[in-house]
Amino acid sequence: MKMKRRQTISVIIPTKNRPESLLRVFRALHTQVPRVDEVVVVDTSDTAFQRKTRMIVSSFPSMIIRYWKLSHSSASQARNFGIKRSKGDILAFLDDD
Repeated sequence: MKMKRRQTISVIIPTKNRPESLLRVFRALHTQVPRVDEVVVVDTSDTAFQRKTRMIVSSFPSMIIRYWKLSHSSASQARNFGIKRSKGDILAFLDDD
């Protein structure tokens, strides 16, 4: 009998200038069941906020987080960018607020 492979889950999060909100999102994802396999963060923030966001992303080493900077983009452009770079079978979208 052949075992079915579990489908992987990717969560795509566009963010802009809200590192504190993103921290709450990561804390919630960290305890999520079923387990999220990958988080794709697309950051369209100003440079100062990007540094803070990057620090938050690096504070969750147990999660696979792919971080991308995307300048001068809307939330929908950030989502589409995240779709192209995600590796999961199932895609979920989560706003940073």
